[in-house]
Amino acid sequence: MELNIYARKMESKRFRYSENDMHEALLAVENGMSIYSAAKAFKVPRMTLSDKLRGKTPIIRKMGPPSILSSEEEMLLEKWILHLASQIILEALEGETAGIKVNGVLINNIRYADDTVIIADCLKDLERVMDKILRCSGKYGLSLNVKKTKFMKISKNNDTNEILLVGGQQVERVKRYTYLGTLITENNDYTAEIKTRIEKARSNFIRMKKVLCSKDLTLHLKLRLAKCYVHSVLYYGVEAWTLNADAMRRLNSFEMWTYRRILRVSWKDRITNIEVLRRIGREKEVERTIKERKLQYLGHIMRGEKYNILRLIMQGKIEAPSRRERKRKAEAGGEEAGPPKRARLEEEIEEACPQKRARMEEAGPSQRPAAAFVQPPSKRKAETRIEQAGPSKRARLEEAGPSTEPARAFQNETNETWAEAEDPASRTT
Repeated sequence: MELNIYARKMESKRFRYSENDMHEALLAVENGMSIYSAAKAFKVPRMTLSDKLRGKTPIIRKMGPPSILSSEEEMLLEKWILHLASQIILEALEGETAGIKVNGVLINNIRYADDTVIIADCLKDLERVMDKILRCSGKYGLSLNVKKTKFMKISKNNDTNEILLVGGQQVERVKRYTYLGTLITENNDYTAEIKTRIEKARSNFIRMKKVLCSKDLTLHLKLRLAKCYVHSVLYYGVEAWTLNADAMRRLNSFEMWTYRRILRVSWKDRITNIEVLRRIGREKEVERTIKERKLQYLGHIMRGEKYNILRLIMQGKIEAPSRRERKRKAEAGGEEAGPPKRARLEEEIEEACPQKRARMEEAGPSQRPAAAFVQPPSKRKAETRIEQAGPSKRARLEEAGPSTEPARAFQNETNETWAEAEDPASRTT
């Protein structure tokens, strides 16, 4: 409550000015006073004063009437409008079968305040749902801003020629979109989001460089400031990241970059990361913090009773055919999948055998049917072992008796088979 009262006082102090105050501020700037000093002296907005001097806005402009609603009434009206928008979406999606099933539960929309996402498994269903929402909104005097609406197809094979029409207007298709501060891409890759988070945290560090690299502050205080103002930007949305070795390498590199700037260590000094960590008196903590946050978020979801949808998405299974089944169904022209893989392979082998036999007969005796008489690996190893052994060891193997007889018998049988294959008279029968 104290924070709201302070914000209200600052707002009234900053924007409550008259036309005479603005006119005097303009005259003061024309007489040589700076824009910053004039805005501060006459208590007028600095950007408004600057825009009037540059000609972006007219100098003489009548101010609108004061608001007849209090701050509490404006907040109540805003909540009512947001609730009405949610009810319109629920009314439009009532009885709708479009969406994605997770463990039998249909999920076709995600709502957070005025940020709404409609989900469908194909473009036709999405277009039908958006038309229903547009019709339901028209009943309450609301309309859909198509220019601010975007659509994205998350798939491995993206067709760039697909378009979405809502109310006869084409909706812009994007490859990446920022939703609730998180960058979402069409290939569902978190690498771009991790890079964006790193660069935002780096820009925060550079903005506060004079403080974080100051020699007047202690090292402990500078590390706490970096953790508060830099690492907090880096950790936003980290619970949903899918990390790999390359992402962890980028995060660790950024952490060491931060420590080196705080210690004012240049790359020309040739100081290792181990020495940098020893000087600050701590170990790498970004990787450990990310893992802790992911586990804490998981425990928070599993214990909370109001997070049924999140728990369902994390533990559930999407009811959809596999990629191989979809490909097989598409090749069959929409029909069900054919016989199992083993049966199809046996049919292909049976069809290929007569052709292969015909080619072998046409090749003549010089083309030995090696593929038909390849020895098993175990027997080949036994024979190779006997051939490579010395005279004494060969004698011991031959005296072993029955253990080597199958290999010798197989070798004799194979030699007889080769002889029959080379004999033209044997092939005529």
